[in-house]
Amino acid sequence: MLAPPAALTLIKVNDGKITDFIRFNTGNLCMVTGSANLGRIGVITNRERHPGFFDVVHVKDTNSNSFATQPSNIFVMGKSNKSWISLA
Repeated sequence: MLAPPAALTLIKVNDGKITDFIRFNTGNLCMVTGSANLGRIGVITNRERHPGFFDVVHVKDTNSNSFATQPSNIFVMGKSNKSWISLA
C-alpha cells in the first residue's frame, strides 16, 4: 500500500508495513501547527485552491468557531472525530 503525500500513515513497527492512512480531506480531524491559530484542534470543513497563490483551509473547532489557515499549518490527526494520536 502506498500512502499519498500529506497523509497520516499507520505503520506496523514489527515489519514496517503500512496498514492504513488518512488523506488530507474535508471532515478529518486536524491540529494547527503554525500561525496565529497554533495548537487549535478541529475538523477540516473546506479547502480553497488558489492557483499561483496560497491555498486556504477552513477549520471548525470543538467550540464551533471557524477559522482559516494555510495547508502547511495543518497536521491531520484522525478520521472524522476519531483521533489516531493521543495528546495526553
